[in-house]
Amino acid sequence: MFEKLKNALRIRKSDTTGQNLILRNGRLHLDIISMGRYLFGNLRLLVFGAIVAMTMTGLILCLVSDKYRSQATILPSGKTENLSLLKEMAGLAGFGIEGNESSSVLYPDILSSRQIKEAVINYRYSFGNPVQTEMTLKEYFDTSVNEHLLRKLESITSIDLDKSTGLITISVETKYPELSQAIVRRYLAELEDYNMYRRRSSARERVVYLERELAQRETELRQAEDDLEQYQMANRNWNMTSDPEILSNLNRKKREIMAKSETYLFLRNQYDLAKLEVQKDIPIVRVLDNPSLPLVKSGPQRLLITLLSGAIGVGIMSLFLIILCIFRNSREAVPGIAGMPVTARRTILETEEVNR
Repeated sequence: MFEKLKNALRIRKSDTTGQNLILRNGRLHLDIISMGRYLFGNLRLLVFGAIVAMTMTGLILCLVSDKYRSQATILPSGKTENLSLLKEMAGLAGFGIEGNESSSVLYPDILSSRQIKEAVINYRYSFGNPVQTEMTLKEYFDTSVNEHLLRKLESITSIDLDKSTGLITISVETKYPELSQAIVRRYLAELEDYNMYRRRSSARERVVYLERELAQRETELRQAEDDLEQYQMANRNWNMTSDPEILSNLNRKKREIMAKSETYLFLRNQYDLAKLEVQKDIPIVRVLDNPSLPLVKSGPQRLLITLLSGAIGVGIMSLFLIILCIFRNSREAVPGIAGMPVTARRTILETEEVNR
């Protein structure tokens, strides 16, 4: 077998015209035609390299588990500002909070955030029918290092935003079809939870702040009204008096009450509007396509990978043969034989080969 391989690797020194394919006139020449003829002459070795590469790749792919991809599509959410009529009815025009822009633009960033990923990782999934299987992604990835888990989850997750339509596609690929579907569902649930309870925190803080300010202003207004009432009771003839000091104090207290009343009414309007904003600012995740249960594997593409490995094997074997050809011919480039007849050059080269 080794003798056959050795003979197959032996450089062919003459073509159909009796001239050397690589060594011409004692000098080394490289051209595509010569290389093509040389490689075609070693076609069996190229096929052998392809078969070896494809066989090894096939054996490795047999050890790789099938993967199943589940996918869901989210519709874009338009602007949620639609309270102009309520503002006019409540007399709140001009005091409003500006409406938010389309919240779905941020969905890919929210889904890719560390907070959402950690929630998806720590959730315990139950899947399988009829036998139920429970596991976390820590068990699936067989690691408890948080950074490794985040990277592995990112490697099996794909989140895409179609800028022309606004559609958001999220997909997950695992070894189990039901697990892939369950992870996509968990992503959607975490997104909904974020929108409902965490994304609206700033609006709630505004309501809390206005409640606190409103209570304080109401207390100050009542205190000012009580002061005016007590002053009037202390000066029972205040409505008929001409004492400039009493009249001045009464006017000052009335102006103070008027200013505090205007401030209180302004804050009250702001508070009512803020409560309307909180009620309407509930981003809803509108799912176009629910997470699918994949029945056909999405990978690996064994046939395609095997064919590519065969092509790579042919390329590697071709490179090996060309390098070997150049090395052999460079050794055969004996000085002083340039210009000799073909028969004489061949005799000298054969003699050198025997001596070696």
